[in-house]
Amino acid sequence: MPEISNKERGEAFEKRVQDYFAQKGIPLARHPKVKIGFSQGSCKEHEFDLGNENILVECKTSTWTESGNVPSAKITEWDAAMYYFVLAHEAGNKHQGYFAVSRDFSESRNMTLLDYYLLHNAACVPPYVTLIELGKAEKPRVFKCKDGVFVEADD
Repeated sequence: MPEISNKERGEAFEKRVQDYFAQKGIPLARHPKVKIGFSQGSCKEHEFDLGNENILVECKTSTWTESGNVPSAKITEWDAAMYYFVLAHEAGNKHQGYFAVSRDFSESRNMTLLDYYLLHNAACVPPYVTLIELGKAEKPRVFKCKDGVFVEADD
C-alpha cells in the first residue's frame, strides 16, 4: 500500500475539520482568500485553509519527530499561522480565528504537541484564536483565551 503524501494528509485533515464545523451547523469553504497586512495600502491576500464570512481556520497535521523530539520547523509554521491571524485582524477582518491541529501524543513527554505548544508558545497566540485538537477517536479538545490564559473549554 503506497504511503500517503503530506499534501494528501493535509487535505484529508482539512476535510475532517470542515466536517467538525459542519456538524455544529457551520459551513466553511475551502481556501478563502482574505486581505492581510498592517496598512490598508500594503495589504495582500492570504489563503486560509477554511473559512466563511465570520470564521478563518488554519489546519496543521504536525507530529513529534521519529526520535520523539520537538519538530522545531513545524512549531515555527504554527507561529507563522498565528501571525496570519494577526495580519488578517489588522487589515480589518474581525473573523473569529480557529487553529485546528491533529492530535499527536508523546508517551515520553506525556503530552500532545498542542500541549507543548501552549506550554512554550502561548504568548504567540492571539486571544481571538481558538485552538482545536482533533484525534482519531478521542473527543476534540478546545482551548480558548480566558483572562490572558488559554484554558480547555467545552467543545
